[in-house]
Amino acid sequence: MMNNGTEPTAPEIKEELERILTSKVFSAAQRSQAFLRYVVEQSLTDAPPPLKEFSIAMDVFARGDDYDPSIDATVRVEAGRLRSRLREYYDTEGSGDPISIDVPKGAYYPAIAFRDRETVAAKEVRPNVVGPQSAQTTPVRTPLSWSRWAVVGFVLLALVTAGVWRWHPSRKQVVSDPASSQQIALAVLPFANETGDKANDYLVDGLTDNLIRQLSEIPPLKVMARSAVYRFQSSTDKAVSVGRSLHVNNVLTGDVHQVNGKLIVDTELSNMSDGSIIESHRYLPEGDDLAPVQASITQNLIHGLKIELDARQSAHVLRPVSTSVEAYQEMLRGESEARGNSPIELHDAIKHFEQAVKLDPKFTIAWSDLAQIHLLLGIYFEDPRQHMPLASEYATRALQLDPGFGEAHGTLGLVQLLYNWDYSAAASELASVKDEQSAMTALSCTAHLMSQTGRTRDADEMVHSMLGYDPQSAQLIGELGCIDYYRGDYDNAIKHYREAMAKDPHSPVPYWGLGKTLSLQGKYGEAVEILRQFKRASGFEPPLLTAEIGYALGREGKTSDAEREIAELREESKSMFVDPYFVALIYLGIGDEQATLQWLDRAYVVRSPFLISITTEPKWKRMLGRPGLQAFLAKMTPQNRARA
Repeated sequence: MMNNGTEPTAPEIKEELERILTSKVFSAAQRSQAFLRYVVEQSLTDAPPPLKEFSIAMDVFARGDDYDPSIDATVRVEAGRLRSRLREYYDTEGSGDPISIDVPKGAYYPAIAFRDRETVAAKEVRPNVVGPQSAQTTPVRTPLSWSRWAVVGFVLLALVTAGVWRWHPSRKQVVSDPASSQQIALAVLPFANETGDKANDYLVDGLTDNLIRQLSEIPPLKVMARSAVYRFQSSTDKAVSVGRSLHVNNVLTGDVHQVNGKLIVDTELSNMSDGSIIESHRYLPEGDDLAPVQASITQNLIHGLKIELDARQSAHVLRPVSTSVEAYQEMLRGESEARGNSPIELHDAIKHFEQAVKLDPKFTIAWSDLAQIHLLLGIYFEDPRQHMPLASEYATRALQLDPGFGEAHGTLGLVQLLYNWDYSAAASELASVKDEQSAMTALSCTAHLMSQTGRTRDADEMVHSMLGYDPQSAQLIGELGCIDYYRGDYDNAIKHYREAMAKDPHSPVPYWGLGKTLSLQGKYGEAVEILRQFKRASGFEPPLLTAEIGYALGREGKTSDAEREIAELREESKSMFVDPYFVALIYLGIGDEQATLQWLDRAYVVRSPFLISITTEPKWKRMLGRPGLQAFLAKMTPQNRARA
């Protein structure tokens, strides 16, 4: 069959093709089978036609005339999978084959050639190791080896996260040493919705998010944050480059598509060291219930990465999130709405979470999600008195079901700190790293609590550790600026805020941080210009930025301009909640102590979460020794507040 250096004949090529297609690697990979057969057979015709992405999409994957490769990446994704399967085949069953068939990157014509006789003879056929399969899965082949406009950020906790709450990261993710030899770094890329129906986006995104959450609970795994992986599209073809850019050992990719109206989930787990596929699976869910699929993917990944868990750990990781399919669906819809981050979408999310806990009163995650939505509304958008008590109630319900649930402890800790102004109770709730991480996901600016407990250095170390889960996180880089700001290192604060602004120009947080830092340096005109940039870029101006603009104008001596900012906030308050603290801040800049205290009293009445910053915010330093402010701060102790 090796014709002394001549090219393989058509019969020899067809024989090699059949060997590949009937191999264990390709036996259940119908899409890769069809792809390979098509390109090889087309190349054997007397006048081979151009093999373009469009023609492959239509002839192999049944796409219509409206196929747009800039939107639908099916051909590119499947080409990557085909290349990976061919590598796997020739590394195992086909290691002794006399002919090789490849589909090189950059084109879809196959490269077919005789293999070097000495290389073939030297290769050993390695046995395939078939691992145990979940009852819900069909193995595709044998394994080889192996988040709002960011948070209107002010706030306060030195609490740590791998990313940004559900819309960013994973729950209960434990920060560990990235250099640990026992650690397996994993990125779960966003699963692709290839069903052709955008209405299924919430299912596909929910599967990705919940896998990140569930896998984060496995002790040896370091799972990259949602905010890190959602910068990339799921693509097996690009899994290696994406994985290496994230500095992980392994990447999990997947897609959800439909055949005859039924959902099918395909996944691949890739090894970044050599680009090989560790294992690939096909899952056939019942209807649109992806909860069992999630458990099966987790179980197969544990097996593929050779992770050993004891019975207790295994039961915890693989426990069902809900006993009700309908409740699980409502949770996914709620989390999909919550990603929008506007008050309207957050209220829509509440409706879905309320329905979820009605259908399954023991649904811990849904209770916790419900608590966090009320927390966010109470901090950033609406009257805290309407939402903080509910956040506390629902978080408590979650903890009654699972006393160790970090998100619920984080929510309660923030309620205690921001609404009840009780440092001791907050510290009790935030007693572990995972609880601090969960709280940080809803809040910006880590230095407040740390500095008040003498742990400013800890805050810096924790944020740097968190950057290991999302090195490009604008939020975390902004956190470094916040730490620098509160310890008086304004030059480094400016550097970090500018970097965060460049990475996420749509978040008001770095504009706010940079503007207030420039104000403290006496650069009031530059501060106002930076703060106004956000509205020019985004079309709106959060009250937080308006307050900082007014403060800078007041400090510059432009009293009438500062008063116009007050008038703007008061006009906005007729149609939306505006925290009275913001008006107090502008009066502080103007230097009107009486008006400042009057508006602080109004902020006290609504339990403003921003009041907790007064003792650490440098702006207030000049007024801290004044009797009026001292008397006001005395009211904020839990005991005095309770008596009031």
